Amino acid sequence: MLEEYHQIQQNVASAAAAPLAAWVSANLQYALIVEKIAPLEQKKETLERNLNAAEKQMASLSKGLKTVDKRVEGLKSNFEVYMKEATEIKIGLEREQATLVVASTLVERLGDEYTRWQQQSKQLETELATIENCCLLGAAFLTFLGPSTEEVRTRTMQNWQSQFPQLPEGFDILRFLSTESEQLNWKQAGIPSNRLALENGAIIFRSKQTPFVIDPSGTIASFLFNYFKEIKKAEGGAQLLVASQSDLMTQASFF
Repeated sequence: MLEEYHQIQQNVASAAAAPLAAWVSANLQYALIVEKIAPLEQKKETLERNLNAAEKQMASLSKGLKTVDKRVEGLKSNFEVYMKEATEIKIGLEREQATLVVASTLVERLGDEYTRWQQQSKQLETELATIENCCLLGAAFLTFLGPSTEEVRTRTMQNWQSQFPQLPEGFDILRFLSTESEQLNWKQAGIPSNRLALENGAIIFRSKQTPFVIDPSGTIASFLFNYFKEIKKAEGGAQLLVASQSDLMTQASFF
């Protein structure tokens, strides 16, 4: 359209119409510029709207981020508390597990002990049912077999036991007349550890009357002195008297 106008302008003959033609030309150029700028203006407005929306979204996200940060801090604090509690629980569980192991061991030992008690209970029931025969054999051993040799004692006891069918299984006269603890104390005091010496010790300590001990080697005398020295320690100890000492009767009467 502008080119057509230029062609018309060239054909104008009057110089007076020149300003009007210039004005029209300027308006046409302005319209052309406005036509070209309009899409850019629209694009600018669109970009500004998008920018405002983006800024609002950023502000919202920033606010949300602060909220998330606070939430994270709270969760972190809770996590530390939970970790501390978990550690305490773990320590407690380890302690309880150790206690459980000890308890299991104790229960196992108690089970073994219960089995042993049952065996002892049965043994005691058997001994109670046969106590009279055991006492008769013990009294006979103390009364008649003190002077005898080990061989004579063994043979005689076998003969006597065959006449008493109601005896505990594995009946042993030495275990009947003395306990293992007593025998251990005798050994610590110096008595020989052979069976004959231990039987003699049982005869000495189980007899109601004071036994007459023939002791050429002095072994039994030394044993008795050591044994009673410990027992009578609170009373000043024991004293060994010799038959040849002049004050024998006085000392013997004193004791």
